[in-house]
This record gives sequence, structure tokens and C-alpha cells, in this order.
Amino acid sequence: MNIQIKIDDASVNQFKGIISKVVEKVMKDVLQSQRVFNNSVNGDETLITRNEVMKMLGVSHSTLYHYQKNGTIPFLKIGKRVLFKKCDITDNIDLIGKMND
Repeated sequence: MNIQIKIDDASVNQFKGIISKVVEKVMKDVLQSQRVFNNSVNGDETLITRNEVMKMLGVSHSTLYHYQKNGTIPFLKIGKRVLFKKCDITDNIDLIGKMND
């Protein structure tokens, strides 16, 4: 059984707009709940890039990827970008340093 539905361009654009608004709201809610849930002692919620984290920790890209994959370092993925909260790195730098030894 094949079912075909025809949608005109105006409906497609409306549908895209609705999806964009819903995704934006969900992302805002998730990011806001992350801020509340992961509120750190030093309060530094600055987002930093992979390169900045690699420099802070003195590790390679593959090592950082390994830390991300096994959950050692929490990260945020926004679109195609991977970002880290600076406080997550500074709060756990001793633990991460021991892993490098």
C-alpha cells in the first residue's frame, strides 16, 4: 500500500517555521536546565572551544575526544560546534591531569 501526500511550498515553509520555533524553545530549555543543574562553585559559565581545552590540559585532539566519549569531560554540542564550560574543565583539572600521568 503506497500513500502519497502532496504538500505545496507555502505549507512546507510553514512547517519549517514551526519546527524551527519548537527546536529553538527546546534548546533554550535544555541549556537553561543545564545551567541550573550544573551550577558550579566558581560560577564561570564561559563556553570555550576544543582548542582552548586542549591548550589548558596539554592534550591532543584524540585524547580530548576520548575524554568526551567516555564522559570524563562534559560538553555541549550546538549545531556542529562542540563547546565546553570553562568551569567543568577547571573544576576537574586535577582528575584529568591524573589520567594523563
